[in-house]
Amino acid sequence: GHPYGHPGGGTAEGLRAITPADCSTHAARVFGRARLTIGLAGGHPDDLGTRLRDALARLPLGDAPSEALPPPPEAEGQPANVLIVEKDTGATAISMGHPYALRRGHPDYYPMMIAASALGEHRQFHGRLFQELRAKRGLNYGDYAYIESFEQEGWSRLGVTNAPRRQQHFSIWIRPVESANRLFALHAALYELDRLVRSGLTEQEVEGTKNFLAGYTMLWSATDSRRLGYALDDNFYGNAAPGHLDGLRAALASITRAEVNDAIRRWLDPSKLRIAIVTADAASLREQLAAGAPAPIAYPTPKPPEVLEADKAIAAYPLKIASDKIAIVPVGKLFETAKLPVQ
Repeated sequence: GHPYGHPGGGTAEGLRAITPADCSTHAARVFGRARLTIGLAGGHPDDLGTRLRDALARLPLGDAPSEALPPPPEAEGQPANVLIVEKDTGATAISMGHPYALRRGHPDYYPMMIAASALGEHRQFHGRLFQELRAKRGLNYGDYAYIESFEQEGWSRLGVTNAPRRQQHFSIWIRPVESANRLFALHAALYELDRLVRSGLTEQEVEGTKNFLAGYTMLWSATDSRRLGYALDDNFYGNAAPGHLDGLRAALASITRAEVNDAIRRWLDPSKLRIAIVTADAASLREQLAAGAPAPIAYPTPKPPEVLEADKAIAAYPLKIASDKIAIVPVGKLFETAKLPVQ
């Protein structure tokens, strides 16, 4: 029920239906001056901007982007909405999140960057999720959190630029775990999110994360291409000078623990989560979720007593997921239609 509510790559049904005339009409509509932004970076002749502008002025006008974008459909709160994709695989992948109105330029955006980094910076080791699920328990490769739509740039650790959205979402990504540990991993991620919202970050976590971001974000703008990318994104979001990254670095020193924890409570709501799981034997997982069964875990090697003690609280953490909020779709049907055939 929303323009973002479909696979980014389209569906098999849509691909079968498209015609050459559809492609031509679409190109004339979107590849025009009304949607054109020109960005230049690096060493180039002084007149290159003028030459590009004059050359691209020959394009048709096209249609301006639609200004109409309805708000994301509200989740009904717990019990959560869960989509299980049935796939013949030995591991289980888990993603969860919820849409919200936060985006770049909002006063809470930088405090939330600190919160998400402390919870789980992409492909970094210091986050709570990484430390609790991988470092202490060896469940998987990594566990991360994001305050906006994220796509990794190639094989790097960095996010791509020039993929902005007018509406964003918070999400947690649990890299695939052995299916025997899937229920525990889900419990652990939700337990950590709930702990973050209830208790916030410590002073040490906030200050350590601020110091990390002050250095790490320098890599985000290390090339002309990435600096141009952020400048174009600033243009999209309406960020005034000094721009998103320079503004973050300038603000880091003054952001307080109270501001971070207040922002966490304002923007993160575990009761609004939507959860997507790709796994084999989806029916048994559905039964476990609906029954609210505890999620004990067995380790192949000994763990410290404090980890085993913490496991008891994680295993017993109540998920509160009703059976009518859990849908199963076979992986072969996932991209067939815009509306998923669920059972």
